[in-house]
Amino acid sequence: MRLDELQTTIANSHPDEWQRIKSTGPTYRDRFSSRSSPANNTSGIDHDSHVEVAVYRPDIDLTIAYGMSEGLHDHNLKFAWSENFADSKVREISIVDIFWRGSLVDRLNYARQSDLPVMQQLAEAIITAYGGTPEEVPEVYEAHSVLAHTDRMNMPFLLASGECDALIPVEKVRLVAEALKDKPHFTYREVEGGDHDSPLWLPVEEMLRCVGYEVRDG
Repeated sequence: MRLDELQTTIANSHPDEWQRIKSTGPTYRDRFSSRSSPANNTSGIDHDSHVEVAVYRPDIDLTIAYGMSEGLHDHNLKFAWSENFADSKVREISIVDIFWRGSLVDRLNYARQSDLPVMQQLAEAIITAYGGTPEEVPEVYEAHSVLAHTDRMNMPFLLASGECDALIPVEKVRLVAEALKDKPHFTYREVEGGDHDSPLWLPVEEMLRCVGYEVRDG
């Protein structure tokens, strides 16, 4: 198949023709990068992954993986076309990869916008407090990242997230969970289909046990 034929097939396809493999498990479309922070003398390997994979039902040789960040996280990103939307601020530029018979044959990017005013307020507060965006002062953001301080997190620790949290992307929470998984007193709970507040409804007894309290039945 020619590349232009593949692109036309995708453009003319209907959503019902795609089998979505959601982010409840690995997508096997990963990226690894090294990081170091002279500010606190730490280094490590960062892992990122596409959020979902979609398989074209009429021809399963064609798959699409999407959701991985391109690396642009500037809450002040703006484009001419985005001015046509009520929320003109772009939260992130993400990648969509097109695979044919397992080989990467094309790559596009797309803008992810947030229609939640609270997200814009949080972004503006963080940028002001840190003295710039992640692109402008990356060392400040690294110094405040939990991933740079996992060696210090040895207390009993429960991390919980809703699968569909609109405020904190679950794929980012999973990065933290992966980094802490070998800690002896760490527990990760993900609420399937849950939103930002769903972890609040986890059983109290379970939460207490996760942070080291003994709970007696009855």
